[in-house]
Amino acid sequence: MHIQRWPASGIALAQPQIAANILLMHGLGEHAGRYEKFAARMNAHGIGVLAGDLIGHGNSPGSRGDAPGLAAMVDAIEPQWAELDANKPRLLLGHSFGGLLAVQMALRHAGSVSALLLSSPFFGFGTPPRPWQRFMAKMLLRIAPGMPAPASISASALARDPQVIAEYLADPLVHNRLSPRLFAEAELTHALMPALAARLPMPVLIWHGDADRLTEFAASQRFASRLKNPKSAFIAVAGGYHELLNDHGHEALEQRVLNWLAATL
Repeated sequence: MHIQRWPASGIALAQPQIAANILLMHGLGEHAGRYEKFAARMNAHGIGVLAGDLIGHGNSPGSRGDAPGLAAMVDAIEPQWAELDANKPRLLLGHSFGGLLAVQMALRHAGSVSALLLSSPFFGFGTPPRPWQRFMAKMLLRIAPGMPAPASISASALARDPQVIAEYLADPLVHNRLSPRLFAEAELTHALMPALAARLPMPVLIWHGDADRLTEFAASQRFASRLKNPKSAFIAVAGGYHELLNDHGHEALEQRVLNWLAATL
């Protein structure tokens, strides 16, 4: 996997100051490089960030939008988790599709994950697939399970900031593909998410915009309602689109996240 590292300098420049490291898992069709600005903002608070391009994404190998399965994608992330300094709190952050992977990684390392952060997680479709799309997905699953197919990601649904949309559309590493087998496994996993939530022992923080058209706001609410750790919390962003860490108002959201981390860690 192609890895990017943004270590904290050791001198926090802002409040609150938190000595921790984040392993970040990006969303479908994008890549780790899109989080450089976010990582710099976290570095200013003493938090290091490590992220890799998922299989079939960015500068990592593989057919675009395809992998043998979600477990294989988590397997590929394992070396990154081992790289994080075990003497500092280790955090997992999954955005959108990466949220599915972050939950599985958190269950694998339940005793060593200090906190799980989920950004607009893909626990359900913001706009459900149409019947003909599901039919085509089932047909392709039988005859060409690994063939990349259009993922129906609308750039206009990502953010309210037109600059974010323009940069996304101009990014040569961004793609709009998802294989039938990953589509099918994601749908099956959606039904399991409430039960998986109940198995997470660590504090979990979820943020989701109620105007997100790509991933389901209500599914994140259901997931949050099953969490057992009393420090867990859910941030509902009124009018928020999908990429809340890039969009207008990210400063206020990140401050809430940092305050939660300072209190929780």
